[in-house]
Amino acid sequence: MVAITESWSTNNILNSELHLYGYQMFRRDRNTDNRGEGVFLYARDSVKATEVHLESGFGETFCVRLVSYLLVLSTGLQIVGQDSHKNLLELLTKVSDKQVLILGDFNYPDIDWCTYTVSAAASRDCCEFINTIEDCFYTEHVLCPTRDNAIFGFSFVKRTRFSQSAAGYQQSW
Repeated sequence: MVAITESWSTNNILNSELHLYGYQMFRRDRNTDNRGEGVFLYARDSVKATEVHLESGFGETFCVRLVSYLLVLSTGLQIVGQDSHKNLLELLTKVSDKQVLILGDFNYPDIDWCTYTVSAAASRDCCEFINTIEDCFYTEHVLCPTRDNAIFGFSFVKRTRFSQSAAGYQQSW
């Protein structure tokens, strides 16, 4: 699987120009003239991947079911205004009861992901975002800075099933 955010793609670019041999492509192009935005997901042809319709008023976002878990890929590049922020929190809450992998670029630089705390200067939106992440029991897996001293690329995982193995209890996807 290959996930790309901020692709800058538009509907003027043909699928054939972006195709990778041996992979299915899922894409959401930017719908504005803003820099950045746009997302792709490439899944190997050998992996059963199907797009799932999910109502979301949040940016370039799509969901793909890969085997037994749901992948949500979103740019989140410009969370401007209360509607975008609200839509993001609703999206995170909506899929929180699933086995899910959420990839994106949500631009909350005031969060310390090692401690799940926010700086004293953090905005209310930033505080609400970290509270939603904690309330939904998501785990962040990108722990080193992706731009300057902040983490902008996110990879949240939520596992909802556990299986028992001969060696004891083992988490499963």
